[in-house]
Amino acid sequence: MKNPTDKSARWIRVLFTAWLLWFGFMIALGLAAKSSRFWIAMDAVARTGQNLILEASVPLPTGTSVRMATTAPGFTPPPPVIVNDSIAQFSISSPESTGIHLWSALPVEGSLKQSLSNGTLAVLEKDAHWVAIDIDEIIAQKPWKKLATTTEPFPYASAHIGMLELARTHLLICSSRIPLRLMPKLRSWWDNQHMPVVVVVPESSLTEMLEDLIPRIGPPRIVLMHSDQKDSFQKALRSSSISSDLTSATVLTVGKNTPQLWEDCVSYAQNEGSSSPKD
Repeated sequence: MKNPTDKSARWIRVLFTAWLLWFGFMIALGLAAKSSRFWIAMDAVARTGQNLILEASVPLPTGTSVRMATTAPGFTPPPPVIVNDSIAQFSISSPESTGIHLWSALPVEGSLKQSLSNGTLAVLEKDAHWVAIDIDEIIAQKPWKKLATTTEPFPYASAHIGMLELARTHLLICSSRIPLRLMPKLRSWWDNQHMPVVVVVPESSLTEMLEDLIPRIGPPRIVLMHSDQKDSFQKALRSSSISSDLTSATVLTVGKNTPQLWEDCVSYAQNEGSSSPKD
């Protein structure tokens, strides 16, 4: 007669082996997901006739040649450039066609083995206005790290409508502390939620973004952020080189789900008689 404990021990070994196989499979899936790499073209903005540098994160060895492509009509791309530390930089003069275009970094030869994340190239007319927005915490119900997970964020209705309305009269340039590696997921989520086309500056605070943009394209008409961030923004601004440049800008705040504040912001922007970037 067989010992019942022997049967139990066999079942324990079987279950343990199955658990090891499952655990190994999940690790393999995780490594496969992490190894999936994107060519990430970073968003950029310029006034007509300005020179600028387009930058892309490229998963290729240093010394590899890459080229640029864009949907801007009539634009002649620059010569291919050499990748340095996984970054490709293209020096260009802004396209003559104003509006919002897409651009990409692509291999000079061969096929694209990795996934592609197109960047936005926005060209503003001389007097066109823009809005600076810190999108962290005011757009979605959950943080950006939840993108492409089972608990993916969902946009607040008031923020969704507000962004669409603001984009009718202004170019929206958005700061976010989102890591660059998550930009492809953010762009996919943004498109799936039917959000307006915007420029996003990742890994950046609102102050840092403004310090970079104002010398090149002038100050924004409106600065929009979460109400909890206003004090820290004003504190950072006092020691910033751009504090005097923002005297003509209006600082507005919204909460995580504040329809009336979004409506007030949109009304203010529309009453300013601003011009709209052409598509």
